[in-house]
This record gives sequence, C-alpha cells and structure tokens, in this order.
Amino acid sequence: MIVDLGFDYVVVDRSYTAQDFRDCIAASGVEAVIPPKRNAKYPHNYDTWRYRERHLGECFMINFT
Repeated sequence: MIVDLGFDYVVVDRSYTAQDFRDCIAASGVEAVIPPKRNAKYPHNYDTWRYRERHLGECFMINFT
C-alpha cells in the first residue's frame, strides 16, 4: 500500500485510526499523523500542527484534478 516515495509522514483523517493501519505505516518507516477518534478510551498522540496544516495538501490536490 505504501511505497517508498520519500515522505516523512502521512496525514489522514480520523476514520483511518485503526491500529493495524497505523502499524502498517510505521513499519514502512513513516510517521502517521492521524487524530484519535473522539470516543477513544485510550487516545494516541499525534502531531496536531501537521494535522492542522493538512488543508494545504488537500487544496493542492483539488487544484490539479
């Protein structure tokens, strides 16, 4: 699923917060920036600044479609 593209981190929304998905990302040597679900019993840490800046990537993708 994740190919070596030279990225340091992957930013996705909270619907991808499953532990298996995060483990797959971590196994490829990339940091997962995924906020925990609001009802999580044990929320995990994530880079809030990078997550807030995800709209820049979304705007970039929309402009090229």
